[in-house]
Amino acid sequence: LFSCQTGLAHQELVNLKHSDIHQKDNGEFEIHLVRQKTEDPNKIPLNEMAMNIIIARIQLFGSMPDDKVFKHLHYSAYHNTKLQLWVDRAGIKKKITYHCGRHTFSAHHYLAYKDVGALKNLLGHQDISTTQRYLAKLLKNYHTETSKLPTFNFDI
Repeated sequence: LFSCQTGLAHQELVNLKHSDIHQKDNGEFEIHLVRQKTEDPNKIPLNEMAMNIIIARIQLFGSMPDDKVFKHLHYSAYHNTKLQLWVDRAGIKKKITYHCGRHTFSAHHYLAYKDVGALKNLLGHQDISTTQRYLAKLLKNYHTETSKLPTFNFDI
């Protein structure tokens, strides 16, 4: 669920430490990290749901700056099977992986803001075509309604 709110990849979740979470001057929180895949620095804003997940984990496990936020998260066939079981029980007929959280974040962000450039930065992609691949199915089925475009008065 945290990946659905932040767009973080599984390995970034595994490596995320409490010291990576920073409070901005306006009181909001963001994650500062260096993407393992690209080695580029990235800042990811945290919404209320993401912060609630972090707070719940702090209440359960405590927190020291060098502690991992998701210290019990591991990648394995067992965990993938468990995740698929939860999805099946929810009645969702789709093959699911942890990476789907990143795609879910992408779709929701695009639908809310329609800004592929901002999404590219949040996901830490170096090239916009990578971000567009995340949105391929969404954009393929996107209705091309033009009735909402502005009209102009003109003389012929």
